[in-house]
Amino acid sequence: MFLQILKNKISLILYITTTILFISSSQFAHAKTQFNGVNLAGADFGTGNLPGTFNTDYTYPTHQEVDYFISKGMNVFRLPFMWERIQNDQNGPLNQEELARIKDFVAYATSKQARVILDPHNGARYYGEVIGLDGDQGALPEAAFKDLWIKLAAQFKDNDKVIFGLMNEPNEMPSELWRDDANAAIVAIRSTGASNLILVPGNAWTGAHSWSDDSYGTPNATVMKEIVDSANNYAIEVHQYMDSDSSGTSANCVSETIGSQRLVGFTDWLRANNVRGFLGEFAGGRNDKCLKGLDNMLDYMDANDDVWLGWTYWAAGPWWGEDIFTLEPKDGVDRPQMAALLEHISSGEQTTDTPNSAGSSWYKPTPLTTLHWQLQGTINTAYDVDIYDIDLFDTEKSLIQELQASGKKVICYFSGGSYEEWRSDAGQFAEQDLGKALDGWAGERWLDIRSTGVRNIMKSRLDLASQKGCDGVEADNMDGYTNDTNLPLNANDQLNFNRFIASEAHKRGLAVGLKNDLDQIEALVNDFDFAVNEQCFQFNECDLLAPFIEQNKAVFNVEYSKQYVDDTKLRKQLCDDAQQKRFTTLVLPLLLDDSFRLSCQSGRSTSAAGSLSIVFMMLLGLTSIHLKNKKQ
Repeated sequence: MFLQILKNKISLILYITTTILFISSSQFAHAKTQFNGVNLAGADFGTGNLPGTFNTDYTYPTHQEVDYFISKGMNVFRLPFMWERIQNDQNGPLNQEELARIKDFVAYATSKQARVILDPHNGARYYGEVIGLDGDQGALPEAAFKDLWIKLAAQFKDNDKVIFGLMNEPNEMPSELWRDDANAAIVAIRSTGASNLILVPGNAWTGAHSWSDDSYGTPNATVMKEIVDSANNYAIEVHQYMDSDSSGTSANCVSETIGSQRLVGFTDWLRANNVRGFLGEFAGGRNDKCLKGLDNMLDYMDANDDVWLGWTYWAAGPWWGEDIFTLEPKDGVDRPQMAALLEHISSGEQTTDTPNSAGSSWYKPTPLTTLHWQLQGTINTAYDVDIYDIDLFDTEKSLIQELQASGKKVICYFSGGSYEEWRSDAGQFAEQDLGKALDGWAGERWLDIRSTGVRNIMKSRLDLASQKGCDGVEADNMDGYTNDTNLPLNANDQLNFNRFIASEAHKRGLAVGLKNDLDQIEALVNDFDFAVNEQCFQFNECDLLAPFIEQNKAVFNVEYSKQYVDDTKLRKQLCDDAQQKRFTTLVLPLLLDDSFRLSCQSGRSTSAAGSLSIVFMMLLGLTSIHLKNKKQ
């Protein structure tokens, strides 16, 4: 947001539309969705005997299975279990033995950096009673469902790798009733302080193919628009099989393209409603048509990864035997379906030591990591800090390599939410995607962050960051919805775009920071690796950044006010407060040109040139600074 460098470069836009569907798999883009994994079933077996006996009626997946699928690059496991086993009586305590089994699986899988989806596999029922049907119609009040999720959320809310899947396949109930049940459970989860991602299924077995049908009552496409989450951190879960009736009971597939065809309407609905989707179940038999169908289906999802978070194949687990769909290896040999899935696995959650390749672990700065932030002028390489935050476009790859050779990490800055007329890719933006000019910053205009064209340009910028070898990125202007943009942007649009940037950065092995956007931190802290903030002390907003510190993620705070330069007592108070909050706090010039620099981390603050600059600027009498786009 800060650069007024005189540059005029023009090139042409490639405006990709994702409405070309279900052709052949070779015609889809091969980006990959963020989460790719498998259902590990077994704890949902033996439903004829509830609660049942462990290792007789049902079992749990093993650590060895986790290791196998992680070795394939998978990064998420859906764990089906029965409500009646984790909570034997309505509103009763959680069964401690069953809870211990779930906790053991969760602890092991998440220690390997995988996500775990907790999945009560009950069809919106408990001992056969439909949730929310009281009196003569049944005996399971909505409050019982809320009670379950309050108790589960309390156990797992501190693990951000746990995803709460509200319920498997609600069915044969009024769609409005399920909507109300789901909203009540979401409120219950958030009441515990949990900020975890929630997956919300629809009615009618949550089929993607029937999302807009009215054969089961009011369509999901109507009622599921009314899902409400105070944290705005949810996705809609659907299931989709490729047999003739979409039931997943036949090894035969209708065609090689039926899977992608059945996802089209739902994908359009996601995009129209600014909601994310997750494919919780899908499968194909061990035959050529189905294997090509799996590839085509996932190709389609990859091409629409702006709305699709990912998928979990159905299924694997220790008791599957020779089931038509099983992904469980036989005598150490992969099942045929695995080859079809491997082309679509993004292993960005896996841990390796290679810092800058897709599929690797990325840099994750921790609180009080030291920083130098300079976006204009000749970069001063003399600072003894952990990170340099410098401009993506203006910095040569050789300088990035020089900094890294001296043991520093490099974060590369670009604007994610604004058009800058001097950038080399400025000519790629379509006029209809440009909003109002940014107040006080000539040559900048807000962007329509919903646009596929804008998002494709941002992908190219992230590609440039990867090519230059940046360790991470800082995308600016990530809170356009709070500004006067002359574009119809809302909070959900911003959440969707910010998560898109985070996901695309991680696919490229890049760390990513959340710039400002304080009002959405609770919803976004799990998606970002650090925070970059301007003037939270001046505007008394720093408490909003606490979720990053609580997750051991760095907060880089910069103050611009002249008072911190002139008044040593006030500056000491600022630094004391910053140290208490575990923030990395700097006092810098608004233009970020290294004309002066004050750091609250003593001993690693300023180079000799920087110290002289401070004296010089103080003699000039630095005027008061007012940061653009700050809410008044």
